[in-house]
Amino acid sequence: MTLRSFANGAARRRGIRNAGHTPGVEVTTGPLGQGMANAVGMAIGEAQLAARYNRRGHTLIDHYTYALVSDGDLMEGVGAEATSLAGHLKLGKLTCLYDDNFVTLSAGTDITFTEDRARASAPTAGTPYGGGW
Repeated sequence: MTLRSFANGAARRRGIRNAGHTPGVEVTTGPLGQGMANAVGMAIGEAQLAARYNRRGHTLIDHYTYALVSDGDLMEGVGAEATSLAGHLKLGKLTCLYDDNFVTLSAGTDITFTEDRARASAPTAGTPYGGGW
C-alpha cells in the first residue's frame, strides 16, 4: 500500500487508521499530542537498540519511524516538548507528516489555532522545515 493510496481511503477504516485494522499501522493514540510523543518514543527506542546491538559489519537495527500528525497533535504542549526532545537527541530516523486538516475538537483552526506549528517546531527540533525529526 502506498502513502497516497493509504491517504485516499485504501485503509480499511477510511479516516481512522487504527492499529490492528490497517496494514502498516502499529500504534494509534487517543489523547491529543500523544501521537507526536509516541513517535518520538519509538524513534528513541530504535536509536537506543541500534546503539546497543549494532556492530561494525553487523547492523541488526536499522529502521525509520513515520508518524502522521495533525493539528491536534501540534496544538498540545506535549507535542512541542516531544519535538524539542527529538531535536535535542538528533533523532534523524523520525519523519513526521503533518496533516494540516484545519480541524480541532472545539472548532475549525481558523478560530483556535492560527500559528504555523509545523514551521515553528522545526527550528526547535534542529531540523529544517519539511525535514525529518
